[in-house]
Amino acid sequence: MARHAATSTRRRSSSAERAHRAGLVTGTIDLTSSSPAAVRERLVNTAARNGGALAIVATTVWIYDIARIVRGA
Repeated sequence: MARHAATSTRRRSSSAERAHRAGLVTGTIDLTSSSPAAVRERLVNTAARNGGALAIVATTVWIYDIARIVRGA
């Protein structure tokens, strides 16, 4: 199971639980989730890696085509 799909096993401290029940806490921050900046950085790195691989394939095909044209095939 992927990490993000795993069931949560985190437990609140007793003081945090009391504050939650008393209504003193209006929201929480999930420290296990990725920040938008981290997600964006991973997307940019993945795009660059895939773009680099695509450039290598395109260059290889281009060189092969040039060689065929030069040979007259």
